[in-house]
Amino acid sequence: MPSNQEAQICGVCCLLLFMIVGVYWLWTTSPSVAIMLFISVIAIGGFAGYKWFQTKQAETRAKAEAITAEVEQKRQRALFEQQQASMGLARFVDRYGNEKWGTPQQVRQWQQEEQDQERVNRGTLVREKETIIREIVKVRCQYCGQLHDETLSKCPNCGAGR
Repeated sequence: MPSNQEAQICGVCCLLLFMIVGVYWLWTTSPSVAIMLFISVIAIGGFAGYKWFQTKQAETRAKAEAITAEVEQKRQRALFEQQQASMGLARFVDRYGNEKWGTPQQVRQWQQEEQDQERVNRGTLVREKETIIREIVKVRCQYCGQLHDETLSKCPNCGAGR
């Protein structure tokens, strides 16, 4: 699908084509009007060419700025990694792509935790099962005296509300 600017340029080109045909037709009938129309066709064509040229220059500038920003970001990243390494830190990237820096001992521990988690995911390592205990509170209905869960808004025996 063409962009908005491409559609505008296409429309201007079609307009120019119709104007050229009109100039030819007018030249055969009224040369003075044809000359004025021809001059306007040249002006519109020049303006369309100028706008196209500006658009291409802007696109080229934007690409150059993006490349410059990417190069600067890579340079900053390399400098950061060099600083971390000079402090004796090592880089660790987990299975989700998260990065952290730590001492070599910490990195070994994180790697071991990653391996353990991977084994748990594959089912080759079983961890202890956690048990969750919850209390169920019962209240007595003030009308019929029947016990029911605290979370209920009506008594299941008599239907009275709280």
